[in-house]
Amino acid sequence: MKITFLFGFVLLVFSSTALGQFIYLVSTEFPPYVYEENERIKGFNVDLIEEIFKRMNVPIEIHLVPWARAVKMIKDGTADGLFPFFKSVNRLKFTDYSDAYTSEDTTLFVLKNSPIQWNGDLSSLSPYQFGRVRGYNSGPQFEHLLEKGIIEISVATKTSQNIKKLLAKRFDIMVEERHVVRFELKKMGRIGEIKQLAIIQKNLSYLGFSKKRKRKATIKAFNKILKQMKSDGSYQRIIDDFYTK
Repeated sequence: MKITFLFGFVLLVFSSTALGQFIYLVSTEFPPYVYEENERIKGFNVDLIEEIFKRMNVPIEIHLVPWARAVKMIKDGTADGLFPFFKSVNRLKFTDYSDAYTSEDTTLFVLKNSPIQWNGDLSSLSPYQFGRVRGYNSGPQFEHLLEKGIIEISVATKTSQNIKKLLAKRFDIMVEERHVVRFELKKMGRIGEIKQLAIIQKNLSYLGFSKKRKRKATIKAFNKILKQMKSDGSYQRIIDDFYTK
């Protein structure tokens, strides 16, 4: 269902509720986590969130809005929750967090048949040329080596360009968020031509609830279902199904 840009796009999930009124969530487009396509909100984060609340028997409403507005809505209490949301000292002042339900991992990728090996030491890869999106931060260790001139990078404006450059052997190692690369490879029909070398930084993400909405009971129930889904395998199946559909 599409409404005006002022309010973004909305996904409604209807069910009876055991924990009170519906939960109003906001997010920002970040494919493949959350994005709008054909007037529908999609993404494997959306699929996970939807399934968790379905099992909780709680209806949800999701709107896509600009990031600054989404954060303000959590501060003001005009939305229940925001996802995916990183933790910070400042955000803890106005946010109650669920357990981590996803991770945005900074990852090294190489060609399928690349002889490059990972020994846990980024500096050992200094003989190779790296590629990443302009303006991205790849974690403190990578940025330190870059600042010292120990490693060198080639930059592009978007991930798909870097994938093409890696496939063309214009550099040796691509630095990018793991799921973003998987999503782009799927769209390009090139899955299997690039492999993951190593995750160099894990960035845990959460569903952050506005303290003003007093959703502690909801968070407790959310965490319980999340744990169950990881245990019974349905959590990973939802992610895998997203990429195979």
